[in-house]
Amino acid sequence: MEEGYSKEGAIKAENVSPSSRLPQITWIMRLTGRRLTQAVFQSGRKYVREPMVVYLLKNDLPRMRFAVHARKALGLAVERNHLKRLFREAIRKQAPLFIGYDVILIPRHASRGLRLAQIEQQLHGVIAGSAPLKSGR
Repeated sequence: MEEGYSKEGAIKAENVSPSSRLPQITWIMRLTGRRLTQAVFQSGRKYVREPMVVYLLKNDLPRMRFAVHARKALGLAVERNHLKRLFREAIRKQAPLFIGYDVILIPRHASRGLRLAQIEQQLHGVIAGSAPLKSGR
């Protein structure tokens, strides 16, 4: 059993920040490795919105895994890193909805001027419009 998760896949209290009661991003939540990310790109469902592209793939784990891919075309490293931080925070706030899925977020040019609340709203729109999260795949 992986640390921080119960048998049912619920996030344990010690991995939840006390100020917000949301899960902290840990290494175990990161989607790493070329093989895993390619599987999500090839077999996952793709949802395109103006500020982002989201790939979802069911992972049969009691947790979610995610990655944020910011292309060089988005701007300088400072701008790309800022976008990645915003998208990581947005996915952290939506984490309970993604349990059991691998998620890849790709920011687009339209996301460059957005604030965190706007990114969260767009991400929630993707979640609300995606059947796999509600009915399973």
